[in-house]
Amino acid sequence: MFSSVARSQIEALDRAVWRTRFRDPLELKQAADALAASAPADSLAAALASFHHAWHRLALFDQTGAGELHAQALAAFERHHYTPGIDRLRVVKALILLRAGDSGAALATLDEPTRSNEEEPLAEARYVALNIRALCYGDLGDLDNAMRSFSAALTAARQTGIPVFAANALGNFGGFHADIHNFEDAEQMCREAFALADVAGARAPWVTSGTNWMLSLFFLGRPAEARDVALQLLAREAWLLPAKRSAYFTKFAAVFLHAGDLAEAAAFLDRAEVVADPGVTLRTVEWYWVCAEVRNAQGRHAEAFELCRQAIESGSDFDQVSLPTDLMRLYNAATQAAEALGDFRSALHFKKEAFAKYELLVGQSARAKRLALQMEYEVQLAEWQRDEALAEQHAAEEERGRLADLNRALAAINTDKSRFLAAASHDLRQPVHAIGLFADTLVEQVAAGQARDMVTRIQQSMRTMNGMLSELLDISSLNAGITHAAVTAMPVTDLLLHIDNEFGSVARDRGLNLRLAAADLWVQSDPALLKRILQNLVANALAYTKQGGVLVSARGRGEMVLLEVWDTGIGIDATHLPRIFDEFYQIGNTSRDRRKGMGLGLAIVRRLADLLAHPLEVSSRPGKGTRFRLQLPRVAMASLPENRPIASLADLTGKVALIIDDEPDVRDSMAAAFAARGCSVIVAGSAAAALAQLEDVTLRPDFAVIDYRLESETGLVALSALRARLETWLPALIVTGDTLATDLTQIDAAGEAWLIKPVSADALQLAVTRLLSASSAAAS
Repeated sequence: MFSSVARSQIEALDRAVWRTRFRDPLELKQAADALAASAPADSLAAALASFHHAWHRLALFDQTGAGELHAQALAAFERHHYTPGIDRLRVVKALILLRAGDSGAALATLDEPTRSNEEEPLAEARYVALNIRALCYGDLGDLDNAMRSFSAALTAARQTGIPVFAANALGNFGGFHADIHNFEDAEQMCREAFALADVAGARAPWVTSGTNWMLSLFFLGRPAEARDVALQLLAREAWLLPAKRSAYFTKFAAVFLHAGDLAEAAAFLDRAEVVADPGVTLRTVEWYWVCAEVRNAQGRHAEAFELCRQAIESGSDFDQVSLPTDLMRLYNAATQAAEALGDFRSALHFKKEAFAKYELLVGQSARAKRLALQMEYEVQLAEWQRDEALAEQHAAEEERGRLADLNRALAAINTDKSRFLAAASHDLRQPVHAIGLFADTLVEQVAAGQARDMVTRIQQSMRTMNGMLSELLDISSLNAGITHAAVTAMPVTDLLLHIDNEFGSVARDRGLNLRLAAADLWVQSDPALLKRILQNLVANALAYTKQGGVLVSARGRGEMVLLEVWDTGIGIDATHLPRIFDEFYQIGNTSRDRRKGMGLGLAIVRRLADLLAHPLEVSSRPGKGTRFRLQLPRVAMASLPENRPIASLADLTGKVALIIDDEPDVRDSMAAAFAARGCSVIVAGSAAAALAQLEDVTLRPDFAVIDYRLESETGLVALSALRARLETWLPALIVTGDTLATDLTQIDAAGEAWLIKPVSADALQLAVTRLLSASSAAAS
């Protein structure tokens, strides 16, 4: 598209021409010439140059030349399919039509659909289009739309960051206020525009804003100040466009007349006659009333009266629109002349007409001021809303930053908490595990009597400690978010059988009935976590029931299964119901009797139910009992897993057990437990130590029990080394005091069986039974 020169260079030259738009017509032409010289005649760059040359002709008020260049640029843009240029040319055409007196057609041209799919990106082009639109509305007398368009144009001009554009916008806006008799705002705007244009050396805005400033001062009744501005304009008379000099001199005549310099006023009228452009009408309403006022001041009232009569009779033929201000001054001049000639009938008629124009001006001025105030309010409201939005955005960004910092801190705390839980899990479970195994082994070796009763009590205390430790670690793991659910299809009946096996004897010992009622239903849940929920609910029900019993039922309801635990216990008062799921909250245990638990059971139930997305409800009547209800997703019956519970424990007599643990007490307690069940035991603190012992003995282990977190390696690494040296598949059970999901996931991924400490001697034997059973099945 850009032929011989780089696109970036053409765009830079084009932008440079835009920046000269309102400075000096000669500078605009030179910039457009430079753009044309940079490319071949049929290139897009040449078309852009024609576009800017059209604006140069308009700056000189050469509408004919501008029209020819417009057609030339349009044809080139069409050939190159350059839609932004085609859209920008509409403004050139609109200004030509506006100056030809067809404001309606000019506005229709601006409203034509755009060819480009994107909004005009150039702020300079947006300003020019809005400015011409405002002039069209003003020419049509549409005050509201003109005011809003001028305001929008001023905003666009300021967005260019070019002082010349801001000066031009302010000068035009101020001129519009002067035209509608709002001279206070006009004076302020034009004074500011005049100063901007003066600093920027912008001829056109300087002349326009200076002229409008001068006229605003004149109509505000401050002729001396208006004369000072006129003198500044005359000091740069060369900047006045030749086509409009007669109009400028006419205005100077009015200013100097009312400043008390009649001779200068008359001289300016003479100069206006001399420099009049044949293509531009000299005898406007403004020229007539200024001439009439000068003739009246000279005492030439008959000539003044005749001038006013000619203007009034031929006013419809004027080439420019007559402003109410000009008409009012014309009728006032006619009134003065008629009174001086003694024609009081005509004077009264002219005075009435002048007063009508004055009323029109007052109404128009008041409306303009109201609209200006309304727009100022709208602008201030928009700015306030913008500032509020920015403040909210800033506050939101600060809040996001604060929350991000907080989340990072919480993540770090959570990580530290997870590490602490892992350490606590490992360090606390290790000695509890050892003590429990020693007690389980010892109770079988002590004869009945006081000593055995003491060991039994140790076992009971250890079970209590295990329960408390499990609850603490469970609630901490749930709060830390490191407990994960493994949801699968499961039969409800299996769950209830577990509950019957675990709590049936407990209920009978307390003289209570434990009843189970369930159809052959399957649900979607995590078997271990759901079992934990039901264990806590049943344990809690039994603890608070003195007579009667506990019912555990499961019944279908549509796509759900309602799993309920009913009791006939003491019930819960309504004031306590909102807090029963809080941690460490217990009713009726102000002395903190640990035999009644720690108040974590229901807290664990709530968190596990939330984790599994099983809605949990509770209802209770004091003195009558309580009901807890879980809603579980109902699923179709699935095939039963292969690893069903084993009915009886394996006989370990004669088996060789390899125990690897770096904690001597734990190692020794497990060795004692297996030895008590008839096993030969090999113990070691590491895989290397175990291999060294196996070199010296003829025994080969039937299974291994290995701690996961050894001093220098993991249990999985140790097991791998053992199997490699033994060149055989050694059944192994990994035991760990850690409950971090990452560790358990690694063990699961390796396909190894595992248990979490503390573990009872019976649980160890059961796990080994499963291990050996699975190994035998695989071998066969």
